[in-house]
Amino acid sequence: MGPGEQKIERADFGFSVREALLWALRKRQRFSIAGLSMEPLLSAGEDVLIRPYSAGERPHAGDVVVLKHPAKELHLIKIIHRISAEEIELRGFNAEHSTDSRDFGNVDEAKLLGRLTVILG
Repeated sequence: MGPGEQKIERADFGFSVREALLWALRKRQRFSIAGLSMEPLLSAGEDVLIRPYSAGERPHAGDVVVLKHPAKELHLIKIIHRISAEEIELRGFNAEHSTDSRDFGNVDEAKLLGRLTVILG
């Protein structure tokens, strides 16, 4: 898969055994969706798994990522809209309900915790 071609699985009862094992081994982190900013892809109440970026791996435009909020003690899930050499611009799919780079500016790559791999539901 190339840049901007992130594969996101929507898990059913028998979701990826590999993802479950990686979560159990703490190679994945689980987050719950709390708002409306990523609808229609993600809805409030759904859980997701993210995979931290590997050493040397770079994020790409189109990746759905979890990050530390630049000013508050909370996490956000957004899509990478654009990347420059220095900063990353993040957006929510549902602009009316999204707090993103249009509000807090672009972010440093170090704020990213990882990219979405599975929607648990």
